[in-house]
Amino acid sequence: MSAEGASIETPGRSLPETPWLPHTESENSPVQTRAPAVIAAASLSLALALTACGNDAAEEESTTEEAAEETSAEELLANLDSATDGIDNYTLEIESVALDPDLGDTSVKLEYLIMDDPAGAQMTAVMPSMGEFILDMLALSGSAPEGLTGEDLGTSTAIILEDQDVLLADPHGFQGSDTPWVRGETPEEAVDPTEDFDITAIIPAIGAFSGIEDVEEVGSEEIHGVETTVIEGVLTSEGIGALGEAEGETLANLVGGVLLDSMDAKLWLDADGFPMRIEFADAGSEGVMEFSDIGSTSFEIPSEDEITDL
Repeated sequence: MSAEGASIETPGRSLPETPWLPHTESENSPVQTRAPAVIAAASLSLALALTACGNDAAEEESTTEEAAEETSAEELLANLDSATDGIDNYTLEIESVALDPDLGDTSVKLEYLIMDDPAGAQMTAVMPSMGEFILDMLALSGSAPEGLTGEDLGTSTAIILEDQDVLLADPHGFQGSDTPWVRGETPEEAVDPTEDFDITAIIPAIGAFSGIEDVEEVGSEEIHGVETTVIEGVLTSEGIGALGEAEGETLANLVGGVLLDSMDAKLWLDADGFPMRIEFADAGSEGVMEFSDIGSTSFEIPSEDEITDL
């Protein structure tokens, strides 16, 4: 996948100022009386009648409130696409784990810094298993660097700027440069965080979670200072199948490369339906995505004297 020239060209959004307010209920207190027996009996009959009506009203109110809560969850999900459409400044952290009882679990951590002025993206991938493999290969050739771990070697950072070649960080000098960044063709064994995750497809792929079924509102929580409603559901095979090719590949990469029939999902949605956090899991993988610094993300662009052209 070539990521050169990638850009975010849609308008930005701001965080809502009104937090999601959880529903609260009030209770009725019983009324006591010292009336004589006949009056008390009549009062009791009236009380029973009123109580029966009151219970019906309470049940009706409860049913209405439950329907309102259900509608609120559904409405938030329905707004997810529009809430994410046009976002062009944010930080997105992704962590996924492929579960394999034979080979062991494989984890990938990704961080995306997306800014709009100038338009660009900085991506960092941490793949310890890949780093361990590289370390083993270097050890076989007798050139393993001292003091570096598999996580060090499995960590890579790339910067994509509009209409420019990809910049790849070279903190250990493996590209033969004496600068912290290189530009141009890199060796095949180099870890490139732009390889498997299309930054232009991530947000549309997240939109697939707006179609989850068996929706249930399970609480509220603050994520990076933003009040959210927590919703659980299931992303079915139909929802997965409705994705475009690029979005489907991106979602597949998030879950270890293979999309199964369905996956459980848990979403933290703000008052506009924006997904501040998403957790997902199927039989073979689990992961989490979390947004932060919406509208305030930035990163430093290397100067030319920090870059070596390969």
